[in-house]
Amino acid sequence: AQQSEGGTWPLRMVAHVPTPRVLQAQQWTATPSLIVANLSVKDGRIVGQLTNRGQRPLTNLRIRLAQAVARLDVAGIKPGVTIEIDAAVDPDDRSLDLPPPERFHENRRATNAPIPPPAYGAVEGSTFVRSTRISELLAAGDRACVYAEIIDPIPPSDLPPPVDERHIAFVRSLVRLQSPPPR
Repeated sequence: AQQSEGGTWPLRMVAHVPTPRVLQAQQWTATPSLIVANLSVKDGRIVGQLTNRGQRPLTNLRIRLAQAVARLDVAGIKPGVTIEIDAAVDPDDRSLDLPPPERFHENRRATNAPIPPPAYGAVEGSTFVRSTRISELLAAGDRACVYAEIIDPIPPSDLPPPVDERHIAFVRSLVRLQSPPPR
C-alpha cells in the first residue's frame, strides 16, 4: 500500500494484456448455421452426419455433450461436403469447459514467434454469457454442440496492415440429438 496525505491506497498493478491479442467480432444473420448435424449417442459413441454449409473448410472438429467430448478424427470438412461420423465419447475430456479465473499470466505469454492461436478455452472465456447458456442447454442431455475452426476466414473488418496478421474463426452449432437407430 502507498500512504499519502490523501490516505492509504493500493499500489498500482501491472495490467495483464494477453498475447496474442484477439479481436472479437460477431455477425448476426438470418441464414442457417454453417454446420448442419444429425447426431445421436449410441453405446458410448456419437454417430451421424455433419455437413459444412460454409465457404471455407472446417477443422479441429469436436462435439460436446453434457459431460463429455468427442474428438473427430478427420482432417477437416470441405465446403458443401457431408461426412459420416462415428466417434468415441470421452467423459474425461475437459477441453471445452470454461477456463478457471486467471491468477497468473506468465505461462500464457508468447516467448517465440509465431504467436500460437488462442485455444478453445480462451475463446469460451471471452464469450462467457453465451458459453454459460450452452452449458445450461447441454445439461438437459438432449443436445450436443459441434465446435470447429475455420482457418483463414474472410476478415470481419478492415484493419490497417499489421506486422503479423492471422485470422481464425471459431464456430459453434447447437443441435438436438436424435434418438439412436433401432438395433
